[in-house]
Amino acid sequence: MGERRRRVVLRGTLVALERDERARVQQVLLITDDDLEFLVENNAIGRYLAECIDSEVEVHGIVDERDDGQWTIRPQSFREVGFDEVVTSDWVQTWRARTV
Repeated sequence: MGERRRRVVLRGTLVALERDERARVQQVLLITDDDLEFLVENNAIGRYLAECIDSEVEVHGIVDERDDGQWTIRPQSFREVGFDEVVTSDWVQTWRARTV
């Protein structure tokens, strides 16, 4: 890991930063309780988070700072605040297989 990368737990609200022509979420932003903004990387967990817009979540992942100064998070797991179930990439793959 580089100097700027580190494993963290962030709590905040998911916001749709970008949508396509069909209004599907293409880019998710996590705004923390202290108003810091993190772009959510588009891995399996990130794609699932795109379906949880306006939810308050606790995200476990790796944070990095891009060259342009924007912070990103590569989510490894998350849970919606108020729920006990932790969502991992294995859980997302199983869920997607059942919904197709």
